[in-house]
Amino acid sequence: MGIDIFLNWKGQTRKDRRIQAAAASQMSRTSGQLGYLREAYAGEPALHFNLPPGYESRGDLTNIPTPPESDKDLYTGPINMINGQETCTLPYATKCLVTEVFDLEHAHKRRRPTVQIPAQVLMERLPNAIKTHIEKEKDLYDRTLTEDAPTAQAYWEFVALVTALEIKGKKPKVIGDY
Repeated sequence: MGIDIFLNWKGQTRKDRRIQAAAASQMSRTSGQLGYLREAYAGEPALHFNLPPGYESRGDLTNIPTPPESDKDLYTGPINMINGQETCTLPYATKCLVTEVFDLEHAHKRRRPTVQIPAQVLMERLPNAIKTHIEKEKDLYDRTLTEDAPTAQAYWEFVALVTALEIKGKKPKVIGDY
C-alpha cells in the first residue's frame, strides 16, 4: 500500500501511459522523469477518514483520462503558512509537494483527484519535499540519504518534467491514487 502520484498531460501518448503503468506496477520510487512518484504509507494511511463508496484505490492505470482542454481544474488549495513561508509538517514528501491532491474536499469529487499545480509552485515546495523525504528515510528506515539519492532525485525529475510540459503548453495535471 502506498501513495501513487501520476502526471497526465495534453498529447500524452498511450506509450507514455504504459511506461507509467509499468513503473507503478513495480512500485518504483525512482521514476519521477516518467511523471510517476511512489511513497509508502509508513504505517498509516495517507488520509485519515473513510473514503466514500466507489472511491477505489489503484486500477487500470493505462486508462488514465486525457485532461480536459479547459483550465477549469486549475487548483491552488490551501497550504500551511508560517511567518509567510510555505511549510510542510506532514510526514509525506508527496503531500508536501502536491498538497492539493490530498485536499479532502477536492478528493471527494473524483475517484482519482486531479489538479493542475503550476511548476513554479512545485519548484518552491521542492526543497521541503526533499527534506521531508530524507528525514522520513532516516526516521523510519534508518537510511541516510542525500539530495543526490535516486529516490530524492525522483522528486526533482518530476518537477523538471512538469516544468518542461508547461513550457510546451501541454497543461500537466497531477493525479493522486492513495
